[in-house]
Amino acid sequence: MHQKLKAIEDGKVPSRFCPLLLFASDPLKKYRAVQQLFETPQNNLRCFLDGIEIDPGTASQEVSKEFDSQDEFLLQKMLASVLAQDGVLNRIKALQQDFDLYDVEGIYKMLETMDKSAISEANEQQWKELIQRYLKAPEQASAKDISLLSPSEKVALVHSFLISATFKDCSVIISFTSSQSRGESRQFTLEPELAPSDSKLVWAYQLGVVDLDPKPFKKLEEYIELDRKITRAFLENTGDSSEITISPYRS
Repeated sequence: MHQKLKAIEDGKVPSRFCPLLLFASDPLKKYRAVQQLFETPQNNLRCFLDGIEIDPGTASQEVSKEFDSQDEFLLQKMLASVLAQDGVLNRIKALQQDFDLYDVEGIYKMLETMDKSAISEANEQQWKELIQRYLKAPEQASAKDISLLSPSEKVALVHSFLISATFKDCSVIISFTSSQSRGESRQFTLEPELAPSDSKLVWAYQLGVVDLDPKPFKKLEEYIELDRKITRAFLENTGDSSEITISPYRS
């Protein structure tokens, strides 16, 4: 849906990239998502070779040459294989969901019942308490009737939503090296479905998650407005010109 809005506002070619495929258990679906990402990277993909940024359109050829491979899609297969074996995306997805129990629409409804002047930016101690509470009992995270929540619980939900927004906006960095590389590199093999003849070759990679700065409260209004604009653009481009309203929170 967001692609409809980008096409209208920026004139960009709508991306064929489907993020949901990255979370599929089938390596071939992950590979398809990575291929789509390279076809229309937009601001979702950046590639570097020896610390120098290169065009994603030529990155695969450069990497194949670097690793002395005849496979022109080696880079895409390496990325899909690491994402299938590492599990980082599933961990990020779980954190996104566990800290966002009501979605932006539910938070919007809740804000209508609150004194916004009573909501301050979370301090370091409040962030720590939210994280520690989650780490103690992540399986207990569940949505409750907002009308039954105390003012302090509602404020905690706003802060929790902002943590989720951080995980939704973070970046994953993956670096590939030769299997002989030492240090903190981890090893992986290409998924058999992607490269049957090379599935026993061992590669090395490093992975990190960045852009994890907490989101400020002022960003919440931007998220609400963006949600409205995305919905409006999608409905207008599908022939539905009915009035856009914010639906009730998810129960």
